[in-house]
Amino acid sequence: MARAVLLPFLALALGLWAGLTLGANRHLLALALGEVRALAEAASRLPDPGALWGVGVRLTASPRVASPFLG
Repeated sequence: MARAVLLPFLALALGLWAGLTLGANRHLLALALGEVRALAEAASRLPDPGALWGVGVRLTASPRVASPFLG
């Protein structure tokens, strides 16, 4: 009897946890993407983009795709 009740309850709890986790990750990804876009826009308005090289940022004419880093 306990197994009949416990297994669906655990499956429901795991499903809810997974849904909340994925939603939170999507929210954090959207926030990070907004920050990156704001930083890129601010960097494009700098009078001397060479100043960013000191902190490890290199501006290019055509940006690279980030898909290799998502794997």
